[in-house]
Amino acid sequence: MVQIENEYGSYNCDKKYLGFLRDLFKKLLGDEVALYTTDGPEENMMKCGTVEGVFPTVDFRPVPENVINQFFNLQQKYSKGGPMVNSEFYPGWFTMWGMKTGYRPTTKEVIDAMTVMYNLNASFTIYLMHGGTNYGFWNGAEPEGAIMTSYDWGAPISENGEIRPMYLAIQNWIKKFPNWDHPPMSVPKNNRVKAYGKIKVKKVKSLLKSFLTSNQKCYESVLPLSFEALDHPYGFGVLVDNLEKYSKKWISLSAKKGDILTIIVENRGRQTYLSILDSKRVLVDNLEKYSKKWISLSAKKGEILTIIVENRGRQTYLSILDSKGLLPNVTLDGRIITNWIQCPVNFDETSKIINATPSQIALLNSLEKPFSPVDKSAGVYMGAFEIEGQIADTWFNPGKFRKGQLFINGNNVGRYWPSA
Repeated sequence: MVQIENEYGSYNCDKKYLGFLRDLFKKLLGDEVALYTTDGPEENMMKCGTVEGVFPTVDFRPVPENVINQFFNLQQKYSKGGPMVNSEFYPGWFTMWGMKTGYRPTTKEVIDAMTVMYNLNASFTIYLMHGGTNYGFWNGAEPEGAIMTSYDWGAPISENGEIRPMYLAIQNWIKKFPNWDHPPMSVPKNNRVKAYGKIKVKKVKSLLKSFLTSNQKCYESVLPLSFEALDHPYGFGVLVDNLEKYSKKWISLSAKKGDILTIIVENRGRQTYLSILDSKRVLVDNLEKYSKKWISLSAKKGEILTIIVENRGRQTYLSILDSKGLLPNVTLDGRIITNWIQCPVNFDETSKIINATPSQIALLNSLEKPFSPVDKSAGVYMGAFEIEGQIADTWFNPGKFRKGQLFINGNNVGRYWPSA
């Protein structure tokens, strides 16, 4: 079986598109392959997400028996009496930043729903059976917010491979059925886990200096460019402007939904970090709540305005082009600020400050106050620990660090954000 679309009925209702996919898959794979779609168990979703010649399936979480019957009745309506199939049966759900945890049904609710489906002679796939991790900037986002750096899901097998009680309950449930073609095997031991203790870290570079020396090239434009125009799909961008023409202090930001800003105003070695929400220099909420409001900014004529934009993740659906960046412009007292220098931050590059270009050095000299390793503001902090003996699983606890990006041996592990 090959799936040609996923929950398309939640997005659009274009039968020509679905027919094109059907014909393309048949041309490439042949008529012996069974094609199917997956949609939510609602009338309009099934109506728009299905197409003639492709088997329709549904997806849903543990619900009462009468609701399961309703869902499969709807699916059979569009499958013309075909088999009942739940192609995504959810034993949990992802978690977004700002949530304590995602949807977590009880083990009993999962087993009860599986029993109902089995008694109906329905087929189902547990999604996810094994939790995962979204490394680097690959977390993605929903319309409500960005997904955290984990896809553990509350799955029967955790993201580090640990066997959970739900897994054992599912295994015991299967063992109750006689003549099962492939009875469950014995469960292996969980991976070793170990705490490596506290790690001392030292600030080695300011955040701004690290950002401006990690990229390959900065770009000049009249108005801010999107991340797409900069060919910079993920992560951070730095925008710099000299406020030579502006002398007042009210700034209006028009950034895209879900982005985060850190605003820095610099003059004569002084840096002011402006936060929209709190006094600790970190914006911890969706920008769309604030982007249409005026913000008081302690800026004077001739000072340097630097804005660090963080792309928290692109939406998984509802947006064909989820543009990121400071769009369409920034205004100061109603006047559009023009002539920007924009630097995409490339974490794949390992360039150091000693290898910075003359233009980067000049830009840094105009922006940076003298670097101090004991300064506790945003920056790059490094530490080390050694693993002796057998390798074991471990977890990172950021301690008093409120938000950041974790790298281990140069690999971007992902975002940490306990303050969210």
